[in-house]
Amino acid sequence: MRKKDLLNQVMIKLQKQDTKLKKRDVSRIINMFLDILEDAIMSKKENKIQLSGFGTFYIKERKPRIGRNPKTGDLYKIPTRYSLTFKPSQNFVLQVNHKKKA
Repeated sequence: MRKKDLLNQVMIKLQKQDTKLKKRDVSRIINMFLDILEDAIMSKKENKIQLSGFGTFYIKERKPRIGRNPKTGDLYKIPTRYSLTFKPSQNFVLQVNHKKKA
C-alpha cells in the first residue's frame, strides 16, 4: 500500500463516520504522523517506538564481522551497522493469522 492508497482508505472510513475533514487536511495529518515516527526512530534518545495493538519499531545494532568476497575469496571487514526492525504485536499477529485461514 502506498501513501496515496492509505490516504484514500482513511478518507473512505471518515466518510462512513460522517466526519467532514478535507483530503488535504488528512494528508497533512498522515505526513505529520510519519515525520514524527521517523524523527523518533532517528533520534538517539528513543531506541524503540511502541504502537499499542500494532507493533514496535526499533533499531537493532549489527555487530562488525569479517566478510568474504565470493568472487575472489578475499576477506574484508564489515563495520557496525544499524537496521530498522518491526515486531508486530501479538494481537496483530492473531488478526493476520485469523484472516489468512478464512
